Amino acid sequence: MRMFFSVLLASMLIFFPDPLLCLVPYNGSISPGFEGSQVDYINNYGIFLESINKDFGFGFITTPDDVTLFTLSIVHRSSSRLIWSANRASPVSNSDKLQFQDNGNVVLRGEGGGGGPEVWRLDNSGKSASRIELRDSGNLVVVSGDGASIWESFEHPTDTLITNQVLKEGMELTSNASSTSNMTYSLEIKSGDMFLSVNSLTPQVYWSMRSDRGRIIDKYGGVVTSSSLLGNSWMFFDDKHRDDNATWIAVLGNNGVVSFTSLGSGVFAADTLAKIPTDQCATPEPCSPYYLCSVSKACQCVSGLSSDCKTGIDTSPCKKTNDNAALSVKLVNAGDSVDYFALGFASPFPKKTNLDSCKEFCNTNCSCLGLFFQNSSGDCFLFDWIGSFKSSGRGGSGFVSYIKVATNDYGDGKHFPYIVIIITVLAAVFIICVLIFEAFRIHRRVKARLLASQETTHSFVNILPCYMAPEWITTYAISEKSDVYSYGMVLIEIIRRRKNQESSLASTNFPAYAFTRMREGLLIENVDWEMEEEEGVDIVNDARVGRAMKTAFWCIQEDMHLRPSMSKVVQMLEGVFPVLQPPSSSTLDPNRYTRLELRSISEESDGRTSSSVFHSELSGPR
Repeated sequence: MRMFFSVLLASMLIFFPDPLLCLVPYNGSISPGFEGSQVDYINNYGIFLESINKDFGFGFITTPDDVTLFTLSIVHRSSSRLIWSANRASPVSNSDKLQFQDNGNVVLRGEGGGGGPEVWRLDNSGKSASRIELRDSGNLVVVSGDGASIWESFEHPTDTLITNQVLKEGMELTSNASSTSNMTYSLEIKSGDMFLSVNSLTPQVYWSMRSDRGRIIDKYGGVVTSSSLLGNSWMFFDDKHRDDNATWIAVLGNNGVVSFTSLGSGVFAADTLAKIPTDQCATPEPCSPYYLCSVSKACQCVSGLSSDCKTGIDTSPCKKTNDNAALSVKLVNAGDSVDYFALGFASPFPKKTNLDSCKEFCNTNCSCLGLFFQNSSGDCFLFDWIGSFKSSGRGGSGFVSYIKVATNDYGDGKHFPYIVIIITVLAAVFIICVLIFEAFRIHRRVKARLLASQETTHSFVNILPCYMAPEWITTYAISEKSDVYSYGMVLIEIIRRRKNQESSLASTNFPAYAFTRMREGLLIENVDWEMEEEEGVDIVNDARVGRAMKTAFWCIQEDMHLRPSMSKVVQMLEGVFPVLQPPSSSTLDPNRYTRLELRSISEESDGRTSSSVFHSELSGPR
């Protein structure tokens, strides 16, 4: 059994060495040669160094926005509150390493550590460090070989102050970036006072300890040079006094408000209601930029802007347009009862002027985004960044406020909105014209096809019936006798020397008319008399004329069985075969064509046909 556990332990050491190493972080301090990443200490939540009392830890802490990124931070273990961060603006991955090099340098490297790029380097002022201590106060201290402090996290705060951490003149707290405008806020001591300001192009102060009537500035009557936390309040000291108190933290949030939290001894930290500033509308961004914050913290756009509360000017007001022209702007009145958080701390520029001059100063300064003018004093305040406005109530603020907005007019005098409208209209007209042209072209093409089809059909209908045998439009079978019929119609045209389709009175229903003349003994009336003169034919005495006409009448008999074959037709024309008197048939019945003619004329008068029906068209079989 003992052998089994020995083998099992050896196997775990071979295949799972890292988890075993991560179980025990360093206690109190680390020495040169240390190198570690988050994944190396994953079983201890990335903490590789603990304070001796285990209240605080130093290691790789997950960022709130992305669990795959980490900051090198000091954390209060029981409450998980961050006290200090080395690289909060440049988080790293779980394989990036902190190196405490043999020469005493402390470097955080990216891309898996090793020879990766530097993300953060501790400034040890060129002195060689012998160890890094995490003390029970939460202070990270770099110690030299003789035991002197080279660097302390308490002297380089981020956004948090903890009990016993002294904020001195020249030090400052800086918040994380605002979620609305990406601005940061600062808390610092200078000129004997403590200030909160927004880090715009020109920092704008919105709170100071001297202006806060609810706070005691100092109890010794001297100038404030440092401060410390006493519970959820401040203790202020001159250069001869200080105090140590219980464990609290003051955090400068990304909304510009300082909040106080008691870390206590339990798991959960207790936030207090005390805030600085106490009036939320007195901060730079309780609402979105250019919105008005009221007592109830209801946000509404100032009256001078459109419903979307946009000015049309980006964060770089001096930036020129694409054609290198200056953006055309104008000043609009922000409305009545409008106050601004920075007015109580800003210096007027210039002093003692009038409203028109103040507006001119802002118009000629491209970085000016808004102005406030105090009528009673003639003071003009110009601002290169505008946050939220504050409602001054019924009494008014005593200031006249103007906001700079873009007019979308450029240096050449052209009006951009009109240009957009004109271009849009012209583009729409052009597209409509193209569509109409395409529709007309398609219509012409379709119409041409229809006309061609109609003309072909019309010609087919008009011409073919004059030569087609009746069986073509009946249920009778088609045979060689059908061609005999067509030949007979052609033979009549040859004798007559004009087409049966021609619409003259003399040619009306010619086959029926000619047959009637033949029965009346007037066969020669069917012949063109000009033939006698041109061809030298004796129409009256030439038997060939009568034989040809009779043969033609035999060929166009309605009953195909009565039509001779083509061989017989040749014999009949040559006189080899005698040509008898042809019988009468419906094809040669003049009464039938008269009825059809009258019906066609009636249909034309009723408008039920769109094409003219010639009399000669009735000469064909129906």
